[in-house]
Amino acid sequence: MKKLLPILSLALLLAACGDKPDEQAGQQAAAPELKADPAAGKTAAAACAGCHGEKGISSTAETPHLAGQDAAYLRTAMLAYQNKTRKDETMATALASLSEQDIVNLAAYYASLPAPDSSTNPEPPKAAEPSEEKQAEQAAAPAAAASCAGCHGEKGISTTAGTPSLAALGKDYLIAATKAYKTQSRKDPVMAGMVAALSDEDIEAIATYYSQQSLENPATPASGDAASGEAAAATCAGCHGADGNSSSPNANPSLAAQDATYLVKAMKAYKDGNRDNAVMPGMVAALTDADMANIAAFYASKPRQMPAAGGEGEAKREPLSAEEWAAKCNRCHGEDGKGSNPGYPRLANQRADYIARALRAYQNEDRVMSTMHRMSLPLMDSEIEDIANYYSKR
Repeated sequence: MKKLLPILSLALLLAACGDKPDEQAGQQAAAPELKADPAAGKTAAAACAGCHGEKGISSTAETPHLAGQDAAYLRTAMLAYQNKTRKDETMATALASLSEQDIVNLAAYYASLPAPDSSTNPEPPKAAEPSEEKQAEQAAAPAAAASCAGCHGEKGISTTAGTPSLAALGKDYLIAATKAYKTQSRKDPVMAGMVAALSDEDIEAIATYYSQQSLENPATPASGDAASGEAAAATCAGCHGADGNSSSPNANPSLAAQDATYLVKAMKAYKDGNRDNAVMPGMVAALTDADMANIAAFYASKPRQMPAAGGEGEAKREPLSAEEWAAKCNRCHGEDGKGSNPGYPRLANQRADYIARALRAYQNEDRVMSTMHRMSLPLMDSEIEDIANYYSKR
């Protein structure tokens, strides 16, 4: 059971870089002709103080500060909790009896308060490194993976043309793909039967194991021309990497060293509409059969990099600084997170533990916002902690 969020945990404080918040419909529902009364909002806010603190300064771990927050954003968030487009039973219950006028007043009250300074924010605890014993346990082949070897090969290295290698793919990507076969949102009768009896723990163990195996070259042949394929694959680099090694393998799988026959089969399935994806059908629509064979041969010729230790979703790279990541957030959240766009939350001097939790929720899609999911997926755990600390001290 997930931890219940505290009252008025107006959570999406990292909402949307480029997109309007998913709760935009809720924001529009707040009648603009309603006149805000911060004094009335102060009275209503008495019920929120237990979690969000007197004057909107939280002292509860992972509970956001509300003081100085953008009023339009607060209205949006409260309305979304109230109409359950943002899912949290505790928040829905807490807000159920509030009228639109109450919400407008409450948002105005919190927006009128002085924004917190960094002295209000404790340092979040650092995540403990897994023990050597735990790492060895994760590296060992789980019993549930034995049934996969018949098609996908020992250690996830396919020797069967048309069957993908699973080695060194992103852990979360493997989990998502396996669960999609289990729910049949990704349709394959053989795979549906293979994964039907797997528990979530089995799926995670299998994904962890395969994400930790190396794959330098495919064991199956390619029929296309790799040199021609390199030019044709240029448009794929943004998601899958220039050499087929994705910088965010949990979101976009690495294609390097993949079985070429499988890659062709996948591209044709996207083109024919037999495999669903928001982006891929448009990307492959103009490709000829020869183009697909050449692209597949190019990717098959490239060695695959290992994801980060533990399969946490990042191809091996040097971590970016918090300042470098924050520069990507400025357009929506303002310089140093100080807010510049109505409807977008202020991040400056927010609790670091809350920001870290929010980013991880976006990564795992426990909090739904397509843009924030894409933005947060490449983040390493160390980067999440650095970003959270950076904003908490602004």
